[in-house]
Order: sequence, then C-alpha cells, then structure tokens
Amino acid sequence: MTDPRPASTPRRRRIPRLVAFGLGLLAVIGLCYGGWHHIGCGPRNEHWATPLEYPNRDDAARHDPSKFESAAVCGSCHIQHYAEWRESGMGRSSELSAFLIDLYQTSLDLRGAPAEDIAQCLHCHAPLAVMGEHPDLAIERALSQEAVSCDVCHTATAAYANDAPGMLQWDPDGPKRGPLPGSVDPEVPGVRRAVSPHHATQYSSLHESSELCGACHMSLWPTNALPIDWTYAEWKRSPYAERGVTCQACHMPTYRGVAAPGAPERERLHRHSFPGGGDVELVRGVATLDVSAVAHFAGHEVQVEVENVRAGHSFPTGNATAPVVKLVVEARADDGRVVFDDTREFKLTYGDKDGNVVNDPSAAHKLLSDTTLQPLEPRHERFFVAHLHGATSVRARLIYQRWNDNISGAHRADVLQEFVGRYLAQGIQLHRLPANLRQLDLDKLARVRNMAPTLVAEAELKLPPPPQDPTSADPSGR
Repeated sequence: MTDPRPASTPRRRRIPRLVAFGLGLLAVIGLCYGGWHHIGCGPRNEHWATPLEYPNRDDAARHDPSKFESAAVCGSCHIQHYAEWRESGMGRSSELSAFLIDLYQTSLDLRGAPAEDIAQCLHCHAPLAVMGEHPDLAIERALSQEAVSCDVCHTATAAYANDAPGMLQWDPDGPKRGPLPGSVDPEVPGVRRAVSPHHATQYSSLHESSELCGACHMSLWPTNALPIDWTYAEWKRSPYAERGVTCQACHMPTYRGVAAPGAPERERLHRHSFPGGGDVELVRGVATLDVSAVAHFAGHEVQVEVENVRAGHSFPTGNATAPVVKLVVEARADDGRVVFDDTREFKLTYGDKDGNVVNDPSAAHKLLSDTTLQPLEPRHERFFVAHLHGATSVRARLIYQRWNDNISGAHRADVLQEFVGRYLAQGIQLHRLPANLRQLDLDKLARVRNMAPTLVAEAELKLPPPPQDPTSADPSGR
C-alpha cells in the first residue's frame, strides 16, 4: 500500500506559504493605506489627491430643502409638463445608471474622494440634496432623488454662468417664476396672466435667458481649470448669442396648449422634455455635409465641407470623456467594394503633463486640442484617393457618439481594472470598498456607455474620370 504521507506533506507546507503571502499582501495594503507613496502605491496623479474647492455655497446651505415642493405636487396640475420632465435629462440627472455610477463612482468615488468632493457634482445633478445644514450626499431623501425639479428652476431668482457648478440663488417662499406675467405683476395688454389658485406667480426675465442654463452648463474642474462642461461659453461666443437666440429656443420648443386644467389656451407653451444629445431627432441634421472632388493624374482630391448649422454651441458639446463626432469617408469601386476609407474626429482632447492623451478630466493637465464644430463655421477636410484603388464613387457620413471609443468599448474587465487602479492610486480605502462594490452595476454602466451612434448627415458623389495624359496623344495630331 502506498504511504499517503509524502503526498500530504506539500499541502501542509502550502499553509505557511499562504499565510506568508496573506501577511505580505496585508503589509502592502497597509503601506498603501498609510500613504507610503514612495513604494509606488501613492497617487499617480496629484489631482486625485487634491481636495476640490469651489466658490462659497452659502446660498444652498442656508435653505431648508423641505421648503421646496415635490415635483409630484406640481404635476398634479401641470400634467403634461410633469410627464415630459420625468423622462428628461433634468428629471433623471441623479439616476444611478447615468450619474451615480458613471460620474459619481467612476470619476470620483472610485478614486477614494471625500464626501465633500461628491457634493460639488450634486449642486447641478441633485441641488436639493446639498441644501440645508445636513447634505444628503447619498441621495436617500425623496426630494434629493427628484434631481433638477420644478422648484429648482421656478423659484430661482438669480443665476451666474461662471466656472463653478450650480451658481443659483432661490426664494422658495416667494412666487413661482416663469416667462409669463403672473399674479403679482401688473396687467400687460393683450397677454393673459399666468394665475394659479395654489401659488403666487411672477414674470422673470431670467427664465427667458441662457444664463439660467449657464449656471450648470458652465463648469470647470477645480484642480486643473479644465472644462467639465462649457456649453454656455460656446453659445456666448456664437452668432446665436448676438442674435438673441437662447438655449430655450432649441431645448424648450413651444407648442399650442394649456398649462393646467382650466388654464387658457396659449399659442406658446414650452416643452419640458429638454431634448439634448440623447435625442435622435434633435441630433439629426445638426450639421450638413457637402462633398466635392477634383481629379488629378495620380488620384482624386476629395474635399468634404462640414458645417454645424443648427446647434447654438459646439458640436459635440460636453467634456472629453464623452461625446465625439466622426466624419467617415469611404470610396467604392464599381462593384460596390470599399477600396478606401478614412475617419476624422471632432472632439475635445485632454493630455497629461507629458502630453499623452487622457480621457479623465481630473487626471489632465492641459487641453491638447479642440476640433469640435463651432456654430455656423464651415470646416473643410481633405482626403486623397489614389487611382490605383479603382474608386468611382465616394460617400461621407457624419456620426455622433455620446461616448468616445475608449469609453464605449470598455468591457467588464476594463471597468474592474479601473476600479482597482484608482484605489491603488489613491491609497486603498478599505472602509469604502465594500459599499462601492455593492453599488457598482456593470450592466447599467454598459447600457449607458453603449448607446447607439446617430447618423447626423451623409452625402455621396460620383467621382470624375481621371484627366487624360497629354503625353499619350499622337504627335501628328491625328
């Protein structure tokens, strides 16, 4: 009979090795957690360890969030507006799928940021969560979860389009404010006042201006002063601002209807669906394409004119971690085969201190380039298709992606690698890890990041024949 002892000896030896490995791992974790940066576990980017500092938030802190009405109360009368708002970006800006997972966690929480840093994002994504003496940073209160609710806008008295998020002032005890004369205003000839039996109303020029939108859509990352969102600044320098065309013209289109049961029918009521980059119909036709070609002896010089004709800001707008517009040019042979293709991208590109491209604004040191399409400024892109390819036609397509390829192509392993990497970079925060792991929903993250691209415009052209070689002509002229 075979003696079993030799086979069992290695297993007994393996136990001390596992213990030693575990102790070694705990020692490394301890060093990282303790901040011994010189061993390589400290912050790889100093911005991740720098506290975020924005201008004073006293106006939000001094307000009692319970003074603000729930959107559901408003929706009991303003049925259509409430239904539109609930499905809009305003009504869903604090959702787990779009904000808390992708921005709150991946950009901030996964790097071990303190709660105070998270609060800066909530000033725009969930303003009522950061009001009062005890901010609701976990977004647990029902009012906090209502994101940018009715009262956040309709009790606003001032807005400052600056480089900090949510620069608003409110008067929740005052009348509801909007673009129509209200119960506290004098009569305006030919205009019926917006009067409610439930609350006072007042006209506000702020609600007809882009400055109200700019309070949030103009924000820079505080540690490096690079744009998180500078859509307002893009509009401000555009021809639309000079013409007085505001954000509301596109993002709050008007219709004929009634604002509430028993209210008078009006020619111009504003939609509250706030269409944006996720609205396919709005994105289609934002830019136009025009394709021309000149035949040379060696090939075709193809020129594509791209013009942002409908967006009152850059196209795409937003930050470098997200949107991109691609110009895809394909040349085909007579049999339909693609014999040439090329792609140009229009987007913001950030870089680290060595000039390497990074997709995280918090890790960037500079803006490397801005190739976004400015309003009403034609852009000309040139391509050269050699005759040896045998191309007879060319097609150009403009495609909008809400997420650039580095993000939309991320798989589960990439997300987990980023998750672990940020913890190692900051110094492992063991007390935060279990909570973050419970909240991380990879399926929701994948759905948000894998939104289908939108075809904005396309154009086709039959290529002219190559010019005749003059040296091949008969010298006799026959």
